[in-house]
Amino acid sequence: MFTAPTADRIRSIVHQHFLELGHGDAEPPIETLLVRNGQFCGRSFRRNEWNAVWFIEENEIKFHDPAGAVVRVIRPSAETPAAQLKAA
Repeated sequence: MFTAPTADRIRSIVHQHFLELGHGDAEPPIETLLVRNGQFCGRSFRRNEWNAVWFIEENEIKFHDPAGAVVRVIRPSAETPAAQLKAA
């Protein structure tokens, strides 16, 4: 049975990867809860024009650059990234 990571774990992962991508600081990113059909389905994080989205069902955090391109995909339940894509 899949157990979703805690909100604090997701926040920590997002903060760490924003720092690695050069877009983080001590202040936390703006966080929004995502709801679909009245059900909680994930979280969105915004740091300047960068965005990270975590959907529970996919168990992935996708990091988007200001143009909207996916630059990194992380599986929160894994210790290492599922994929790390470089911006073109």
